[in-house]
Parts: sequence; structure tokens; C-alpha cells
Amino acid sequence: MIQHAVSDVKGIEGIGGPYTDREILMRYDENPDPWEGHQGVDSFFPYQIGKQWYALYGSATTQQMSTCRWMVGMARADRIEGPWTRMSELNPVGLESFAENPIVMRLENGVYIAIVDGGPWVDKLGYTLSWDGVHWSKLRHIDIEPVVKKWWTALRTPISLIKEKDGTYTMFFTAFKDYDGLSYGVVSKLKLKLTFLNK
Repeated sequence: MIQHAVSDVKGIEGIGGPYTDREILMRYDENPDPWEGHQGVDSFFPYQIGKQWYALYGSATTQQMSTCRWMVGMARADRIEGPWTRMSELNPVGLESFAENPIVMRLENGVYIAIVDGGPWVDKLGYTLSWDGVHWSKLRHIDIEPVVKKWWTALRTPISLIKEKDGTYTMFFTAFKDYDGLSYGVVSKLKLKLTFLNK
């Protein structure tokens, strides 16, 4: 279940809460698409195009782990508070690869980019592009290891894509790191420079 929560404290100070739960935006047990699985609606990233709201959301067929697939779909709403409707005619988005926890941003050239967890098998972040924010390209992967010395055991989930004043982007992400026989979940950050063609 994805639920809208609002801080009781206004401004940046409110990021620490306390929070009040508001509208339920999406549930797995109400009209799920056939591709969705028992993991339910596991992620939800809303973004606005004109007056219309869209979201990429995720699910996984964890009821059959031997053939489990992690995929994302599209939903839309007139207001961010909902009600949200699955865009079943487009779902699942045809990325043709493991994809989880998408975050969406519109680049300066008008193209939309979604960064995703590319999956434990490739151990890379993934990305997909869209001209209209609705129809997405096949998934490609970002190989950061040649630039960043590998310290992680498994690279996992992107959790931000923040544009900085110098034109770069700051990405916080999660990863696993094995140490002394144990595996630890960690959060790290990476600075990206995105280059693209204007036409």
C-alpha cells in the first residue's frame, strides 16, 4: 500500500516529522494488473506533466521466487492526492530487465530520465529515457565501477537525483557491503554529470 503522509511541522524542519497519514494512493488488493505480484506495490514515484500527474510504481511476483520478476508500471491522476488509476494498457513498462524503485526527473533538453535499481545480477544502476514521460525506452545500465573504486558487495537502490548549482547531480543510493562475515546495508552518495544531445 502507498499512502500520502504529511509532516505536522512546516518547512525544512518538518522533514523529521511527526507525520500524519492522509490519502491512500494505491493498493495491491484493489484492481491489480495481472503482472503485479504478492510483493504488492513496493515503490511509487509521482511526477507532473502539465496539469496531469503520472507515477512509476513497482511490484514483484514474489509468490514464485524461482521465476520472480521485478517490474514497473504507470499510473495517472488529476491531483497528486489521487485517486490514482493504473495505466493498464501500457503496463508493465517494457524495460525488458529487472527494475525496481524508479526515480524520475526531466532533463534540461526536455527528456525524462528514470533511474532504477538494476538488479543484483548485473550489480549496476539502470536508467530509461522518455520523450513524453509516458512511453519509456528499454533499460540501460550505468557502470560506475571504472570511475569509482568498488567498495560495495551489491549495488542496489537509487533514492535521489538532486540537481546542483554546478550542473551536476547528487545521487544517494543503497548498497550492501560484506565485512567480517556479515552483510551490512549502507547508504552512500555519488556525484553524476549527465551529458546529452539537445536534438
